[in-house]
Amino acid sequence: MTCTTNRRPCRWRATSPSEVAASIKSGPIHGRVLVIGLPHTGTTSIEVMLRKLGCCFSTHNLDSTCPSVHNVSWTWAWTGGDACQRAPSVCAKTLLEEATHFQCLADNPWSSHWRSLTATDPTAFVVLSRSMSVFHYTMTLSTFWRQHVPKNAPPINVSLAAAEYEARLAEVRAAQHKSPRYFEICLQCGDDIWTLARSLRLDVTHLELPSEEVHAFKSSDDEDVRAFRANFTAEYMSLLSGRPGGSITSRSHSVIKTSGGGGGGT
Repeated sequence: MTCTTNRRPCRWRATSPSEVAASIKSGPIHGRVLVIGLPHTGTTSIEVMLRKLGCCFSTHNLDSTCPSVHNVSWTWAWTGGDACQRAPSVCAKTLLEEATHFQCLADNPWSSHWRSLTATDPTAFVVLSRSMSVFHYTMTLSTFWRQHVPKNAPPINVSLAAAEYEARLAEVRAAQHKSPRYFEICLQCGDDIWTLARSLRLDVTHLELPSEEVHAFKSSDDEDVRAFRANFTAEYMSLLSGRPGGSITSRSHSVIKTSGGGGGGT
């Protein structure tokens, strides 16, 4: 499948690692890019931005303009966990081999193996996508789950989701804070495609980028969703106060609002 990314003909998956190396040498982004934040922290939006900035071989979740059945089915098959749960060691080995066919990686299953991916390519840009706060992350996750997951699926365990989010932030920061190619992107905080471009050390004076906000997915803001968010906020505050039903001990709950918070979170 051939598409155009930043006016260059590209395929999402390179036929060999050498093709990725050639694209890095000739393209605007001089290095691989590993987006290792959890899903629902802006990962899909960042994937779209990376392609607009010229990342030629990039995994993706949502892109109707240039679909690739191979990548979508492969990525979500691993995300579903059926293969990985049966043989985690084989999963990791296969995933690392497959990763060499891409310049830019984001979302699961890649982010679940962020330690291995960053270790195998210490020269890559490492991007930690994050939410405005752990509250915003859990509300975005819960809103997405409510809108897109079958109703008979079990609900999100907010306490466990919050703990996983905070653990990812702490672990990545501890491992990567000294790396000159490590940076964080928070779309909910106001970061955008220009922030990403500057962080990737691109010459922004010659970039032709869209003036509108780039979000691959944005949850609706109808009355039903607003009511859900208001109820979620009340339940979240209950968790914070230590009432029955769970507990959250995070220190990063500084901004809590009953509206918004769901956009740009995938």
